Amino acid sequence: GRNRSMFRRSKSRSESRHDVQTEARLRNHREQEEKRLEEAEAEKQLQQKAEKLAISEPKLSSGSRPHTQARSAFPFYPARAVVADDKVPWAVKWPDYSPTTFTAPHVLANDSTVKPGGWADPVDPTSVDWPCRASYEGPIAFDGHQQPLNP
Repeated sequence: GRNRSMFRRSKSRSESRHDVQTEARLRNHREQEEKRLEEAEAEKQLQQKAEKLAISEPKLSSGSRPHTQARSAFPFYPARAVVADDKVPWAVKWPDYSPTTFTAPHVLANDSTVKPGGWADPVDPTSVDWPCRASYEGPIAFDGHQQPLNP
């Protein structure tokens, strides 16, 4: 018999072009995978550094930043005090904190002690039966004027 290897046909132009395209796709895929692995490793190293330095940002159980909506601008309200994430917990001492005292007119109009079916707490916090209240964040704390701290 004849040796078949002697009669190997050469690749057509389209087959050669296909091989080049396949190689380019594979190379691109390898580069993307290497980049993803490098980014994951860099993220892991940053996390380890943060853990070593005991850096922790207050977060909710969902992982989001705490009380971002409560700390942002709201229509009809005066400018709010800027509160950094690490100052959000009421347990953090912050003697210079001086928020603007403000109650929106629509809240005042819905004072539950004045309006039947009203949904708002009264302006005078001493008229609220606080022991019957619950908070998802633990016991309700009060400031020096017996105003509840927003848990």
